[in-house]
Amino acid sequence: MTISQSKKAWLFSCLCVIFLTVSCVTKALTYQWPLSPFNSQHRVTATYGEYREAPPYPHFHKGVDIHDIGTSNVPVYPVVDGIVSRADALQDFVDVQDDFGNIYRYIHLENIQISVNDDVEAGVDTLGYIATGSSTHLHFQDGENGYETNPLAFTYTLQPFADTTKPLIESIWTEPDEMTGIDTVYGKVDIMARAWDSTSYPGGVDLNNGVFLVCWWVKDESGNLIESEECNLRFDGWLSFWELSAVYASGSNNSTYNYISTNGMAADWPYYWDTQNLDPGEYQIFVKVEDTCGNADTSSIWVYVSVGVKGRGTSGPPSKAFSLSQNYPNPFNPETELSFTLPVPSFVNLSVYNIKGQLVRRLVNKYEKPGSYIVHWDGRDKYRNPVASGVYLYQIKAGIFTQTRKMVIIR
Repeated sequence: MTISQSKKAWLFSCLCVIFLTVSCVTKALTYQWPLSPFNSQHRVTATYGEYREAPPYPHFHKGVDIHDIGTSNVPVYPVVDGIVSRADALQDFVDVQDDFGNIYRYIHLENIQISVNDDVEAGVDTLGYIATGSSTHLHFQDGENGYETNPLAFTYTLQPFADTTKPLIESIWTEPDEMTGIDTVYGKVDIMARAWDSTSYPGGVDLNNGVFLVCWWVKDESGNLIESEECNLRFDGWLSFWELSAVYASGSNNSTYNYISTNGMAADWPYYWDTQNLDPGEYQIFVKVEDTCGNADTSSIWVYVSVGVKGRGTSGPPSKAFSLSQNYPNPFNPETELSFTLPVPSFVNLSVYNIKGQLVRRLVNKYEKPGSYIVHWDGRDKYRNPVASGVYLYQIKAGIFTQTRKMVIIR
């Protein structure tokens, strides 16, 4: 290498170091809370990335909702020093821009105290007060619309923050392209999971940061890993409302989150579990949900992969009434078929119980379109163990409709 080349390489290295150094300090890694006391954790009742039905269209929740219940005229302060770039009394929000051009948005304010171009100091200058009435919380966004990041993520975060309560998975199900029954799949399969953050399920607490990461993987009957862990749903930033249907399945609402675990964070990222080249047999699907503090819940279901058998999902025109038919065959060994019809879209719970009323197996736990359905039960409990001979009950709950029938298995 010549001296000239050495100097060029040295200069290039120096420029890279300078660039990386500047890039790493363009935003504070942590910032204080916008309510007093600033160095104490406050109640968080909605977090980044949650599904929202609010008009004019369903969308992602783009920030965190911070409450200060039990008091009125709660002042709101900037989390960093900066200059007021917007102050909109009609739409009740204030934007503060820091020295590096980052925007922090404070929504649901009344009696706004500052004006555009005012210099404000973190924890000193009052921006306004939490609005009373229907919105009794501060909605805080790290970033302007279209460029938000998660204020409770691993970096650029509100501090102090501690969360020891894990999210909770309520159910897992599949929505394959080809179906031979609710528990039997074929083709390209979407893996769905209904999960709650710690404010949404019974006994939950408000000191939460919601679901941050959704992962899935698959093992065969022998416990061999056949699909490595994929974590394609990650709520850290830059969520577009156009991508909502790629992340959340039908049936999601303000308190129910049905994640399409196999998808990515964009509409052009349609992933799936491809079963077409697998041997027929039973496979165990795992789903994990995790928050930004590392609290996680993992659950699994078993499915049977069939090859080339189709056409036993919905069939025929929608029925005019709910119904649950007698299983066939009955008595049976080793498996039987249960059929039901839905006149309207409904959340369906179809479960098997023993004669004492104890849950043996949940066969369906998902939203279904109107139509006729056939579900097979292989005579196994939720742990995949064959059940004993005897009388069993199967019950459907779909909207306001409930019906129970008996069936007999003979070993």
